[in-house]
Amino acid sequence: VGGVEGYRAFLIDEYNASREAFNSIDKDVEVGYFSMNYDVAKLVMDKPTTAALGGVVAIDHYVRSTDKLKADLDEIATSSGGKIYLGEWGAPIPDIHGDMSGDEQAAWIKDALEVFKANKKVIGLNYWINVGGSTEIWNPRGVAAPAVPVITEYYSRLEIPQ
Repeated sequence: VGGVEGYRAFLIDEYNASREAFNSIDKDVEVGYFSMNYDVAKLVMDKPTTAALGGVVAIDHYVRSTDKLKADLDEIATSSGGKIYLGEWGAPIPDIHGDMSGDEQAAWIKDALEVFKANKKVIGLNYWINVGGSTEIWNPRGVAAPAVPVITEYYSRLEIPQ
């Protein structure tokens, strides 16, 4: 079976096989964070599929504005019935954000982090990328961009549930 239904079945089979493999060696490992772009996730991650995959939708998501980011997160949480893990996010992507100064990047990231913090459905973040791309937060010589203290402050004040 191909298409969307076949892909859903493949993801569920992969999730179940991964869980069984870790359970067989007495390891409690969260599996199933199958990151996909937002448009694919909207198509594939319906409520039954999300539930069968542990209730989490993992997306790679880059958008121009944090208002769009907020709206998209709300939409995918509602349509999937799941929690959200951002496998990739960041700025600037030149085709999306244009050029940004270091201060503009830091401001965009701060606004995005506030969107994530306010959305109780967001359970994890992976900033993309630390060095070597347009969204880098350190240059190749190891000099931190203005976004580094923004990200550091955000993560430092979070309380991690026990």
